[in-house]
Amino acid sequence: MNIRPLSLMRRTSAFCFVLLATVLLLASTPYGKQYDNLLKQQGYTPLKHPRSNFGVGTIIPIDSKKNIFLAAQTECFPDLDKNFQISNTKLIDSQDYKNLKIDASGSYSPTGGTSFLSKLAAAFGFNSSAKLDVQYGETTAIDLTPVALQEYLSGRHITTACADRLRDPHNAVIFSMAKVTSMTYSFSGQKKVTGSASADALKSTMSAAGDVEYDHNVDNSVKITSPLYVGYNAYSLKDVQITAPESSAGIPTLNSFKAEKSTTARLPE
Repeated sequence: MNIRPLSLMRRTSAFCFVLLATVLLLASTPYGKQYDNLLKQQGYTPLKHPRSNFGVGTIIPIDSKKNIFLAAQTECFPDLDKNFQISNTKLIDSQDYKNLKIDASGSYSPTGGTSFLSKLAAAFGFNSSAKLDVQYGETTAIDLTPVALQEYLSGRHITTACADRLRDPHNAVIFSMAKVTSMTYSFSGQKKVTGSASADALKSTMSAAGDVEYDHNVDNSVKITSPLYVGYNAYSLKDVQITAPESSAGIPTLNSFKAEKSTTARLPE
């Protein structure tokens, strides 16, 4: 009996099964998840969509259902940005996602919704069946170390409102952000019968993305050149020691705290 060919056939069949399973898994992975996974591997919690309206030093609620930001960095930590460590090291490579359906691409929109992308396609003259390509620019890091925040806050006078937010165990402070340098949206497919690019429509649509700069140097494409945040790390402040003022008109002084990375904090969407 010839056993070796049978054994070889079994090994070949097993290899083909594993290869097929891998291909099916990759094919079933939603667009953008690969980018999210790369962020997670480098210690970041991915955002549901790119954003620009907060940063390192923002105080957030751990309970994302509150849907609010409690305090911007400038409100409780003025000049804290002088202590930021801005990394020029690329975190992850640029990622391209091609031939996307616009009505399922909200995670790529700086507004978090598909209406922005639909209006953007319309500004270039495309109809609702247009396809979308998305390119992420270089991703870098902005960090604040717990020691830097400790040195900044030690003995510092802070407002009563900020003291209350820092003492609350249900709040957290953003210590690190992953920042993408640009995002490019390119459209293809059928245009309307009278469809053509409209600079006014493009300008109006881009205003919905907030105070961002953009370039339109290529037909059917627009590039957001303002940095956008795509991931973050938040820390809860433990054992916060704040000296209360002697009078109601006095200002609290923060003496000490311990920073502990929060695994439950989720930024409001």
